[in-house]
Amino acid sequence: MNTLSILNKKNRETTKDIHKRLGVDFEKPFDLIEFDSEFTINKLKKAAAARGYETNNSLVLALIDDPFWSGRFQAVRITNKGYDIDPLDGYTSGVDHFHTKSDFEEKRKGGRLNGGYILCQKKEYLLPVKKHSFRWHEYEPTTTDRYKFKRFRHQQHVELMRTDNNGEIFELTIYNGINADNYNEYIDKSGYYIEGVRQDLKQRLKQYKANKKKSEYLAVDFSAKIEALKQLIDAKKTVLVFEFSQAKTAEQIEKIRDKMGYHGLWGAMRDFERMIEMTNEKSYSSIESFENNYRTITDVLAGI
Repeated sequence: MNTLSILNKKNRETTKDIHKRLGVDFEKPFDLIEFDSEFTINKLKKAAAARGYETNNSLVLALIDDPFWSGRFQAVRITNKGYDIDPLDGYTSGVDHFHTKSDFEEKRKGGRLNGGYILCQKKEYLLPVKKHSFRWHEYEPTTTDRYKFKRFRHQQHVELMRTDNNGEIFELTIYNGINADNYNEYIDKSGYYIEGVRQDLKQRLKQYKANKKKSEYLAVDFSAKIEALKQLIDAKKTVLVFEFSQAKTAEQIEKIRDKMGYHGLWGAMRDFERMIEMTNEKSYSSIESFENNYRTITDVLAGI
């Protein structure tokens, strides 16, 4: 069995994902070193160094056989400072990773890992790696991007197929809560992202309606209604002044005070002055907003 077949024996996507995410060029020299279940990071590091692969000048990647996840290797990259449990930046169809370092160490020390292989390649042979983003808010979708929906174990995600400046197609995996139930709300039948377009159209429609209402408001003369409201307020003042002059008891004075307070004439006059100010500044957003303000004042006056 050749080395590529060994790597792909668990999953045929293994070498493809390692090439894509880590830049390993399998057409250039590389080494594959087998190790057993009784391993430590230092032992793996020494085994690689014995073949001339130091972590400062080489990629040293442990592909570990975890029987709990029998369909893929778990990848751990050995570095100068220790090790990285997520060297491929997230899930891929061919290579998995441990969720936490404590998860990895607990399985390793408990003898729950079956060993695996160390993949080594000099950095001079590694190819440039395109950035992968796994957070929707870090990536701004466009209507020219194409996507496809994938299910993987308990994960559901959208995979973007994008063409770079050189015309090369690469994948960008996006986890954003899109699932089988709401997929069609975001992606059309051809795989194009439509949510951005939909939101843009909704915003444009909202703005159009707001502008239309504003134009309708600006075309109306409210001076007659304002004058009628002013006369109603003046009439209420006259009535209250007369009632005050006729009051004989403290209780009668208190009732008049309540009518003239925050929820009475004082509040109505305050709102009326604000109405005149907004009308002069033409700052109402619609006829409806003016009418609501007008109705609030008249309702207060009717209760006095």
